[in-house]
Amino acid sequence: MTDPLTGDVPGRYRMHVSAGGWRQLVLTETHHPQWRCTIDGSEVPVYLTDYAFMSVRVPPGEHEVAWWFEPIRFKQGMVVSLIAASLTFGLLGFSWFRSIRKRGTERRSDRVGFTPAPRKLLSADSHMPPTQ
Repeated sequence: MTDPLTGDVPGRYRMHVSAGGWRQLVLTETHHPQWRCTIDGSEVPVYLTDYAFMSVRVPPGEHEVAWWFEPIRFKQGMVVSLIAASLTFGLLGFSWFRSIRKRGTERRSDRVGFTPAPRKLLSADSHMPPTQ
């Protein structure tokens, strides 16, 4: 005899099972190799049943059975996306830092709109003190 399912999360099922002997517990969810199941916290193999559904073998006694879908491709995609986002933000931060640093070291004459004051041309003797 099985109690009603507890929890209302898509891709996760938890149930309390009472079996008089070894029984096959069938979950009428479409079978996929990435479904996992535990009985009392120990992972057990999930079998293909009736060409479409999933089942596990349940030993005699009271047990808590938990099923969950573990999408490997989703996790791999998440890791790739996080790496790509980290690289993107890292490069943006690096270019921003570089532009700030470059702005601080540039000469005033390199700035747009700056016109330097004209300089007097000095002769070769101009560094000598005037003679009297």
